[in-house]
Amino acid sequence: MLKQTKLQFGQPLALAVLAATAVYMAAPKANAADPSLTEAKTFAALDINQDGFIDKKEAGISPSVAKVFDSADTDRDGRLSPPEYAKASSLKP
Repeated sequence: MLKQTKLQFGQPLALAVLAATAVYMAAPKANAADPSLTEAKTFAALDINQDGFIDKKEAGISPSVAKVFDSADTDRDGRLSPPEYAKASSLKP
């Protein structure tokens, strides 16, 4: 039979802090130098209406994207898909 012990005030909080710390330490760290992660985040930030594309108005938020928008829009549909946006980051304004 297991012996039950009483938790004293503060122990649940301490256990929660320890558990949260363990989860934080075990979680994989996002690599800030990972260009695909950075591209995905900036694409999502520019895609204001969350339709999966960046139109010319949304691209206007970023001067560097706005400058290369027409060159990156390879299918000439007036919006950048994620692959077109990835290409835009390699184009020089």
